[in-house]
Amino acid sequence: MAGSKLPASTYLPLWLRALEEEIGIHILTTKATRILLVNALYEARKQSLNPALQELMLFQPAEDLIFIAKKAVELET
Repeated sequence: MAGSKLPASTYLPLWLRALEEEIGIHILTTKATRILLVNALYEARKQSLNPALQELMLFQPAEDLIFIAKKAVELET
């Protein structure tokens, strides 16, 4: 189960991948594991001590969906 038994560092690649994308990434989850996954993601960001990750945020528009997205985005037109 996400976030319960794996070390927080397991989730760091998700933050790094989101940082590389133009806007961010989405993660499909379940209602049952969403809170555990969010907690693990925040802990991974905290433990990484990577200041660039502060440019990203988590938001949860639905019970089964999490976005890791950039706080500020300039889209090319």
